[in-house]
Amino acid sequence: MPVLSAVLSQSFHDDPQMRFLFPDQATRDADLQVMFSTIATAGQRRGHTYVLGDTAGAIAAAAIWSPPEVESLSEGEVGPLVEAIVGRYGDEGLMRVGAMSAAMDANHPHDPHLYLFIVGVDPSRQGLGLGEALLGPTLAHCDATGTAAYLESSNPRNLGFYRRLGFNTVSEFYPDGGPLFTGMWRDPVG
Repeated sequence: MPVLSAVLSQSFHDDPQMRFLFPDQATRDADLQVMFSTIATAGQRRGHTYVLGDTAGAIAAAAIWSPPEVESLSEGEVGPLVEAIVGRYGDEGLMRVGAMSAAMDANHPHDPHLYLFIVGVDPSRQGLGLGEALLGPTLAHCDATGTAAYLESSNPRNLGFYRRLGFNTVSEFYPDGGPLFTGMWRDPVG
């Protein structure tokens, strides 16, 4: 689990959403480790966590999906993460988490879909096709079963990548005081 959360932490260190949640760059790495450890544990419990390794066996990329009708994080799972944010940032941190959660909930589609909760590639390996290799089998499964997919991106530079995989913009929203989020939907192909 620590290796998986380390790869995700590194890949999201400068992401606009993470800068919003964890504005103190000096403590962001530690905060991201706590967050992604929580997310990785939840993803593994749900059985939809996928990793791609390199030739040395190190994790180079990871994706966590939530199937239809399954919460990405339960209240019990998110509680310790919120406590850590409040412990570091106080009421301001709680307001940022609440704003982001409310905006994402308000814009999340209600039609059945597989939700790409998080995907990250080791920064030293980005641009090598690992993200597509990692997401491809799940998207092929979506196509074979007639299942739609959805994600939110707070990093504008990733939108072209998702479009190449068949995702289309369905919403744009800003959590109060936060960065632009782009909701993207992918209908099954075939």
